[in-house]
Amino acid sequence: MQDLPVLNSFFERREGRDAQIASLRSFLAVLPADGAPVVLVTHQVVVTALTGVFPGSGESVLLRANGTDKPAIEGRIKADGAR
Repeated sequence: MQDLPVLNSFFERREGRDAQIASLRSFLAVLPADGAPVVLVTHQVVVTALTGVFPGSGESVLLRANGTDKPAIEGRIKADGAR
């Protein structure tokens, strides 16, 4: 397990949002498209800033690394397990 500060919430310090999301995008861009799955745990504000998706409490957003700084949205898993 690795601590990745770019996944921290910026809800109370929005002035750092753009730089944080740019750093997260840089991290995601170097993940191999055919690599092993990577599980990242973060906050709604980070997911929404990265993807435009507003996840519910406990919801997962599934992304696919594609060699760019904009991973593809593959799906969502609701907190109750429904897709």
